[in-house]
Amino acid sequence: MEVRFTLYDVIDDIERDSARVLARESLIALSAYLHGFKDELGELGAWLKPESPPFYEFNRWVADRLGRGLTEEGWVRSIVATEPDDSKRLHCFFELLHEFRYSKASRSAPDQDIKNLITSRRLESIYDVVDRIRIRPGMFLGECSLSALDAYLRGARDGARMAGEQLLKEKPEFSQFGEWIAQKFERNETDWRIQIEAFSGNAEEALAQFFLLLDQYRRAGM
Repeated sequence: MEVRFTLYDVIDDIERDSARVLARESLIALSAYLHGFKDELGELGAWLKPESPPFYEFNRWVADRLGRGLTEEGWVRSIVATEPDDSKRLHCFFELLHEFRYSKASRSAPDQDIKNLITSRRLESIYDVVDRIRIRPGMFLGECSLSALDAYLRGARDGARMAGEQLLKEKPEFSQFGEWIAQKFERNETDWRIQIEAFSGNAEEALAQFFLLLDQYRRAGM
């Protein structure tokens, strides 16, 4: 099933209110969000309308534009390697994408849409999404961090909504996970990401703690 929007429509919506959509205004969060969005559409048997020029051409264009020469490193790595200030990378991406889309020098190949293969097992809740990520978090998130995970999950929810679906209500509800952690560790903060990052040594440890605590939360709610 083809939805009525292109990838550029999704990105334009993010640019208008990136703080709300991504929670963390960073290039890695954007990349994780888009992965989550497209993956969830694929799981639901849906796909975006083909965009023009094709977004896959952006990788090579950015590499040439930034003088990287390494066309296989991808747009995220190209921008990260060129812009040292993390706070400016997301704005840099939007500027480059606008230039790519509207530049007369950009030649677009015929529209192509690489559709996700539909797996035999359809995801039902946010926990199904999390269980898929934990197998190979680096592959899904791009960066093993809670910020990337949070952005991916936001993208998955929005992708399901755009496809006219909604992830089923999970038990216990994921929305209460932060409050459960706050009670467990006697904290006032209820944002699960902020809490776990506060008592973790680094990003990878925080991600491991997330999976551990979420398993405890799910068992407690059964």
